[in-house]
Amino acid sequence: MSRLCSRGRLVRRFARRLALIAVQRIDTGVLRRAIPLVLIAVALYFLFSPRLGDEDGRSRVPMAVFAPVASGGIAFYDGLLGLGTGAFLVAATAGLLGQNLRAATAHAKLLNFASNVGHSLSSCLAATWYGRLVSLWRPDR
Repeated sequence: MSRLCSRGRLVRRFARRLALIAVQRIDTGVLRRAIPLVLIAVALYFLFSPRLGDEDGRSRVPMAVFAPVASGGIAFYDGLLGLGTGAFLVAATAGLLGQNLRAATAHAKLLNFASNVGHSLSSCLAATWYGRLVSLWRPDR
């Protein structure tokens, strides 16, 4: 299990760094148009998704697949846009791992917090925060 966790951690770190590079190169206008579309897509998923309830369902993918693939994809999205990440985490753990909604939400909160901390540390290490602070103080740059 520890080897699985370390593989997932590596994939998440790599995905976060890719997102950090991508978000610095993407035009902000594209991001402004994408955010409402993503939030609408998340809302539609929960509106039309199969019923999520108090009962655990069956797992659709093994943890060995879920850990690197789903968490890596969500980490990339979290680093790129970030909005609705918790909903994606709930959908992934409930839909793919078969967790009940309460357990999926609890896990999503913990994973989202850990992802935010990791992304913040990555951003600090990449010195992007410094550039953003300078642009707040000096908007002409």
